[in-house]
Amino acid sequence: MIRYVLLLIGVILLLQACAPPVYYARQIHGQVIDAQTGEPIERAIIVAQWILFHQGLGDSWHKSRLRVVETVTDKNGYYTISGSPMVRIIPFTELDRYDPKLSVFKKGYRPSSFINKKDRNSPIRSSDWDGKILRLKLPTASIEKQANKLGIFFNGIYKGGGKIEWRNFPRMLLAMYEETQRFKVKGIDPMLLPSVPNISKFSAVDKQFLEEFKNEK
Repeated sequence: MIRYVLLLIGVILLLQACAPPVYYARQIHGQVIDAQTGEPIERAIIVAQWILFHQGLGDSWHKSRLRVVETVTDKNGYYTISGSPMVRIIPFTELDRYDPKLSVFKKGYRPSSFINKKDRNSPIRSSDWDGKILRLKLPTASIEKQANKLGIFFNGIYKGGGKIEWRNFPRMLLAMYEETQRFKVKGIDPMLLPSVPNISKFSAVDKQFLEEFKNEK
């Protein structure tokens, strides 16, 4: 039995050794449009995440982020996320095929996520959606289902197995907080809503930090 345990540990250490200590995220650019009209969507919020896959004894999960970047589209619906090196310091982790995950939101549209579908084993990380069009659709579900989908969407950014600092995505935080308040006014079950930090209870320093993004035009 001990021999098998040692063998398993050896395999895990080997996998850890195979994962590159430094990754490089290639630049991502594209356009966000209305799926029905084809018109560009201005100021759509995009959060890109490179989420580490944790390898454990008998278990594995996605949790820590190697990189998180937020941006917004211009008046023609275009966006760019710069390239960057990413140093992996957490042991027994690696990036898998899903990274980077692109989460896109614009008030009045369904929140949408776009992930990679092809397996890759390279320190150079690119997006399947680079240079492509991201189409946002209008909501058609009941308001309860809309609230539930919004909760799942935001929890995949803020939590995703482990909470990350909201300062990485202040525009998305503000948008989700506004939507949450809107659903609350309509009497939606709070259990369906996103787990959004209560901005009204933030410190003066944090509120001042958010003011910069509230005033964006």
